[in-house]
Amino acid sequence: MSVHVFVLETKSPYLDLEKLTSMPFKQIRKIPSYVAQLVEVLPLHIVANDFIKTNHLWKGLFKLKWVFWLALLMSVIISFEFIAVFYEWVRDIFLGQHHGSVLVTSSAMFSNLQFFGEELYIGGGVKYLIFIFAEVIIFHCTVNTLNILSGNNRKPSFKDFIDAEKRMIQVSLMAWFMEIIVSFIATTILSIFGLHFLKSIAKFIIQCYFIGHLFLDNYNEQYGLTVKESFKLVGQHAGASLGIGFIAYILFLIPLFGMIAAPVLGAVTAALYMYTHEVNRDRERLYELV
Repeated sequence: MSVHVFVLETKSPYLDLEKLTSMPFKQIRKIPSYVAQLVEVLPLHIVANDFIKTNHLWKGLFKLKWVFWLALLMSVIISFEFIAVFYEWVRDIFLGQHHGSVLVTSSAMFSNLQFFGEELYIGGGVKYLIFIFAEVIIFHCTVNTLNILSGNNRKPSFKDFIDAEKRMIQVSLMAWFMEIIVSFIATTILSIFGLHFLKSIAKFIIQCYFIGHLFLDNYNEQYGLTVKESFKLVGQHAGASLGIGFIAYILFLIPLFGMIAAPVLGAVTAALYMYTHEVNRDRERLYELV
């Protein structure tokens, strides 16, 4: 499939997505679907980064000054926490006693990463509050990415942003609830079989999945899917959701830069992935102006 992407405000009129995402897809398809999705979506972040720079997607964000200053304020607050947490995190990694098998060592690494994230409000439920604040950024980037990919010009109104914010609150609450339930079930099963060293890894994977879910839901929202329909559809792309969530999680750990980079890169990557897989292409986009 050859996808031509209309590029706004660039010298080149087209951007060949298939060329940018050139990967051994035939080999990837031989891998179990969820793993193949994960393998595909991780390098897609590089494509998304080029896409952002080529199309200057950040320009529209500066017009929403209150969004920019709010994100900057949150970044400054978290950066102060970062300094204290980073010291303890590195100290625990290098001075902590982690002996045993590779799995035990890996579990300790994920446990440290979770500790770092939780101390920075990313590992716990408060991360969903961050997403609620960042929804305007995510919505803006998702809409603009789809405009460029489709060659159309959707212009969301202020009401659309409000509706998107309401949906993000609803989806975030559901994702938080589901994360708690799934984590409890997973850790309980692992405990029953004596696999305590895998609990941190399992919890980390579950967190990343639901973070990625929030980005993919923004894409589904553009096509009028209900929250329930979106949850079911994202489940079919669990590997992609995990990969997008993993990169976003790591970026959120970076003070200042991460608070802007994670929502922007996650939104664009999710849109590129879903669009190139023709997800929801049988549906019409809402408020699309041709």
